[in-house]
Amino acid sequence: MADVDARIELEARIRDGARSMLHQLDVEGTGSEMLKSQILHELQVAEKQLITLQARKDALQQDLAELKASGYFRPRAVRAIRGLEDLNRAESPFSLPYVGSDGETYGRVVRMSKVLVRILSILGGQRSMRQAENAPPVPPPRGAAQSQARIMAFMVRMLQTYPRLRHEISNDSCIVPILTEAVARGSNDHVRGYAWLLLRYILCASVLAEPHVNVLSLFLGCALLREDKRGFEREQALKFVRTLLSLLPEAHALVTPGIVRILVAIAEAPADPLRLAAVETLAELALLDTPLAASTSALRPIWQAICVGPPARSCALVQCLLGLLDRPATRQYICPGMDLEAALASYASNKSEHDVSQCVALQLILSWQGFSYLCMNGGAALRTLLDALRLGNESVRASILELLLSLFQPAVLSARDDRPKRTRPPPIPLLRVQDQYLGLVLQIMLDHGLMPALVATVQHTTSLRDTAAYTLVLVLRFARRILPRESVALLAFPSLVHAACHGTDDQLSAKMALLSIDAMDARLPKEATDGAPPDPCFDVGLDDLQFRAMIRDSSVTREYTTWNLEVMCELLGGPLQSAKRFEEAAQSTKFIRRLLSFFRPSHQQYVSLRNSEANKKWTALGIQLFRVLLMHAEGRSMLMEDAFLVELRDAFDQLVLNTPDALFNERTMHSTMIGGYFDFLQIMSSTVQGLELMHTSRLFSPMLQLCSMADHAWVVEALILALEYTHDSLARVVLERAMIAGAVHVRLSAGVRLRESLWLDGAPQKWAVKMLLAQLHDVEPQVRLHAAQIVLQACVHPTMLACVLAQQPLLDLLSAEEDTLFLRALSHPASFARLYRSGYVQRQTHAWFARYNAEYVEQAQEALRATFSGDPVPLPPHLYGELTATEEGCAYLRQIGHIELMVRQLQGEDADLEKEHALKSCIWVLGHAGSNDDGLELLLEYDAVQLLAARAKTATTVSLKATCFYAMGLLAKSSQSAPILARYDWTVVQGRDSATALPCDAAQFVALPASAEPSSERAEYLAASTDSDEARIVALLSSLGNSIVAQNTWHALTKLRAKYPAQFQRPALLCRALSLMDSFPMQLGVRRQIWSLFDQMEIAPTLAKELAKLRADLLVSRHEQDAEPQRRHQGQPACKQPTYMYVHPVWPLHRKSISPEPAQEAEADAWTQHITTFAQHCT
Repeated sequence: MADVDARIELEARIRDGARSMLHQLDVEGTGSEMLKSQILHELQVAEKQLITLQARKDALQQDLAELKASGYFRPRAVRAIRGLEDLNRAESPFSLPYVGSDGETYGRVVRMSKVLVRILSILGGQRSMRQAENAPPVPPPRGAAQSQARIMAFMVRMLQTYPRLRHEISNDSCIVPILTEAVARGSNDHVRGYAWLLLRYILCASVLAEPHVNVLSLFLGCALLREDKRGFEREQALKFVRTLLSLLPEAHALVTPGIVRILVAIAEAPADPLRLAAVETLAELALLDTPLAASTSALRPIWQAICVGPPARSCALVQCLLGLLDRPATRQYICPGMDLEAALASYASNKSEHDVSQCVALQLILSWQGFSYLCMNGGAALRTLLDALRLGNESVRASILELLLSLFQPAVLSARDDRPKRTRPPPIPLLRVQDQYLGLVLQIMLDHGLMPALVATVQHTTSLRDTAAYTLVLVLRFARRILPRESVALLAFPSLVHAACHGTDDQLSAKMALLSIDAMDARLPKEATDGAPPDPCFDVGLDDLQFRAMIRDSSVTREYTTWNLEVMCELLGGPLQSAKRFEEAAQSTKFIRRLLSFFRPSHQQYVSLRNSEANKKWTALGIQLFRVLLMHAEGRSMLMEDAFLVELRDAFDQLVLNTPDALFNERTMHSTMIGGYFDFLQIMSSTVQGLELMHTSRLFSPMLQLCSMADHAWVVEALILALEYTHDSLARVVLERAMIAGAVHVRLSAGVRLRESLWLDGAPQKWAVKMLLAQLHDVEPQVRLHAAQIVLQACVHPTMLACVLAQQPLLDLLSAEEDTLFLRALSHPASFARLYRSGYVQRQTHAWFARYNAEYVEQAQEALRATFSGDPVPLPPHLYGELTATEEGCAYLRQIGHIELMVRQLQGEDADLEKEHALKSCIWVLGHAGSNDDGLELLLEYDAVQLLAARAKTATTVSLKATCFYAMGLLAKSSQSAPILARYDWTVVQGRDSATALPCDAAQFVALPASAEPSSERAEYLAASTDSDEARIVALLSSLGNSIVAQNTWHALTKLRAKYPAQFQRPALLCRALSLMDSFPMQLGVRRQIWSLFDQMEIAPTLAKELAKLRADLLVSRHEQDAEPQRRHQGQPACKQPTYMYVHPVWPLHRKSISPEPAQEAEADAWTQHITTFAQHCT
């Protein structure tokens, strides 16, 4: 119904618009008969469509009323009969009229657009025709501007619905001149704004090639400089600029330095509503055309926006501009020590901006480009950041400590494996890119004083002592795991130990610091617990009286509300784990039996508790109780004699029989504590004795029956997630039955449970692998995909891969993600031989050499980006890394000669982006190929290791250096890599589950060579004016940017304008004023003042063409200006030099220091005084 109403509304608009156009053409007597006939045809079509749609709406309302009375809504038959799409799935509430087939609709839209273009030409050409006839000015007809705006808005909606209509409209030779006239001389801001909007939608390469387009830059600048109340026009003009940026370099003629300087002025105006949009536009321009952005001071407002914040915006801008630091060609436009470091300066100023500094610093350190930038100038910025820990400002210290925690805490915590020890896979050396990079960062930070700064914070800051100690312990643990031994020696804090051992003034604080560090290290877990029950090998050192007193103090009576849970947990966790104490408690007291009685379902005590955090302590008590019972033979006898297991089996039988008042149901599962029974079943199924009790009590019988009952899928899911499968028992049968007959979400949960059961005591479990491979044949695609993902993740480990391949699965079921398992299978000789005979190896090597090597660069960069964003992703497998895992694969690579070709290509130069991308692909190939022992020997045959080390040391492109760094880390996976890489000044650290390679001189490795400063001289200038009045006005205009003399200068200009009004209507003066604004930075208010001086001139396309011609005639090249002294020396007439100089207090684009030279200061002061005197004289 909503779709039909929208179509009726649109047809009504077309009808009304056609009527008003016909009326206006009749009143004014313009327009041909053909145009009127086309509009009349559209009017008739719209009226017919309105009649058809109204009848369709009435019929639909009647059908829906009948369906609502019968109780059924939206049957499929109604939509089929009426020919309407699903009414609840309309893509938008506004669509084009329904006129039949798509071809008919599009044809009508094309015809309508041509009619609208002709109407726009009539409405926009009225004024120009009257002027051509030398008629007196006549105001435009009433409603003409509104009609123009409505027509252009309607055409925009058509272009949004039919994007391909853009080519039809843009091919019309009339549309660009019409819209140019509209943006130049539109009667109001709505007409001009909609003209910019329509221009933006038809903008393409063919439009940019038209000669009329070049004059748009003048009108674009006028639109951007209008007052804030013309917000719609300014917004559309800015969006037009952003569209031009997407069409660079074809749009270079429109993205002029003058437009960029206007955007800079808007971005530097704090109260301008378009400031943030202008900053974002300048950031895009900096990436697309860095020389233009640098020459127009477009980088300055970006640095200012980064400093101001908020943190999210600052980080986005920093991330955007980090690409400029990658290559020397763009890195030269960023001054180290001045630009990005300005965001870190807020640590010394405003407390509210500390978050911005912290965010920017973290962004810089976690990126190769940013960290290399911080290490320039001898690492002064990084050293200053670490030395801030010694400041007395606690907020600064807290912010930097939080920064360090954000750096190293994820790396330390991600290395921990919280799975039980029995279900962990055996460790294998892997390249952890996060550890590899942070190891380099930590090594450089240690060289720049990180450890003394942290020690001083722990020692002298009481309020931050715990946080600093925690950070210090994390750094120590990470360093012990990643850094080489010579670097770990820096972590002994000799100054702190010396102060604590000798009688100095700081002895007490040093001892307190050591105690804090030791306590924090003891508080943090050394390794994950394995979840096994405690070993009952001791008898708690309690005498009989103390033990009986604890039993008495537990207050275990018939009423559970009086029980002392603290004492009971202490008994179950300590004394009752001894067989002697348990026998005494079981025979002499009712402690154990009353506890069992409390958990029996029939007694309605535990099951009646409300599900809350406070009541979960009773579930924890039950878990301890069942662990203790299963430890002792007498406890198992009590469980066998007690009715607890029988009642639990009866509760499951109630579900099988669909009893209405069953204990287990979805409502009570969420509202009461009966979910704790599944925790008790987990404890029982984790031991052989517990499984025997479950067999004897026939608990598995109802479980197996429930697996095939769809109504109780939630119980089956809870069971398979709770049961333990470490022992060969009926629990595995329950899991298998659930995977076959369970619901979809049950089968997905079963796959998750199988993933946790793939390993036991360091060996792969064949039964779990077999079940998981069987799930690849599931009828549901999502179940198959989930199982395939689990298999692919598990096959990262070579032992598990061998176990999977031994089952001989259908590999086609596992090749959904770029043949990942096929690639991993190549690392086994038998699989390699089979795949080689099938031709798979030959096809893949050809495909990787031709295409996939280049695509792998993007995949690796995406994995690195995700890893440093907080979501660690391993590097994807590589064909050459899997091939070199076997001798057969190495022999095949020698035969085809790919490694030799890669080495030759790596010896080339990284001249452009395309070659850099090819070099990166070669580096990844060599890195993966050398990650195995046989592959490393293969690389040594071609001296590839030496070449990689040399390229890593000498690369000037940061991303290329980073790729070499990770490739050296891949080489460290080989057991023979340590002595080989040591020849080239690299240190290999191989742990149980990681392998890293770090350069011996980390600071020298990260250091980047100084970039040559780009020339800041302009290539062309305007020739000096020969008219003294014009030269005087231009001199005053040039000094408006100087805030010291701006007021006197403005008074002088207004008086000159009143005295010489004709001067301010000359295109030559406007041309020089535009040249000033295009060449020098000026504030937004100053630019508007200059334009206000020329408000008597009509800004039209003819004027724009005249200004372009004048500028071409007045341009003087730098070569001609340099030749002036020579001509003067030879007696030739010299060009008259300008008698003005622009003075404006701006940041210099390229500077070595903030303070100017004394001579420059004196010259600037002299010119300021000269301009002030001149302005006062003119006043």
